[in-house]
Amino acid sequence: MTLESLTVTSKDPVGFTVDGRSFEARDLSVKGAYQDREWIITSSNAKLLGGSASLTGRFREGVLRRAKIAIEDFRLSDLQRLAGHGPAKTSGLVTASFQGSIAFPKQEWEGSGTMRMTNTPVVDVPLLDQVYDLFAALLPGVERSGKGEFNAEFNTHPDYIDVTCFEARGGSSLTVSAVGKIDLSKHQVQGRARGKLVGLPGLVTSPLSHLLEMKISGPYDDIRLKPLGPAKLASNTVNGTVGVAVDTLEETGKITGTVLKEGIKLPFKWMGKEEK
Repeated sequence: MTLESLTVTSKDPVGFTVDGRSFEARDLSVKGAYQDREWIITSSNAKLLGGSASLTGRFREGVLRRAKIAIEDFRLSDLQRLAGHGPAKTSGLVTASFQGSIAFPKQEWEGSGTMRMTNTPVVDVPLLDQVYDLFAALLPGVERSGKGEFNAEFNTHPDYIDVTCFEARGGSSLTVSAVGKIDLSKHQVQGRARGKLVGLPGLVTSPLSHLLEMKISGPYDDIRLKPLGPAKLASNTVNGTVGVAVDTLEETGKITGTVLKEGIKLPFKWMGKEEK
């Protein structure tokens, strides 16, 4: 069978079910063709989960190839509900993109992508809450921001994910950058991070910032964020990106005790739920 052209549109809500949980899409539009036992999706768009989504690619025998997927401003609370994590009170928004292939029977993704999360409680932003804890152990008086955000770039493979760039921000005072690897077969995480805290407690206009280098390692159920040494003073203008060399002025104090020895536990979260 061959279909040279196929167009499907619907202004009425279209219902979908994911693992027994239902949701609706509106303004659905799909254009494509069917040739040589392969569906060719040249355009597809819909409004759902408070935002919009688009997809193109070629689908055959359970594998989507040459895929280009984009979502914009999905509500984090709806994503958490669809993932089976129960109701969540969050105003966070998620935007993401992916290019590559997806083998649905094996749930294997191979390609590259980006993700951005905005207007999100600090506790839902990876690394941010834990880096606040480390700075608070070093500098009493550090205040947390209520909201945070992050941007990430990654490459996916059947057995692992390379996080090539991660930048998180909590208000105007704290930024965290990280790179690392998530081993999907061994359920292990390895990486490194750098926290940059602008301004001293009680002196927000200080021209100096604190830099803290950290190691991320461990299995999903016991990931540890551990400082690699004392925080150091540096100019506010220095690059806070992990891996970029920085001229520091002096040490500002040392983290001691169990925090230095054991680090801080970092929950492995997917859409707000800890994985056990």
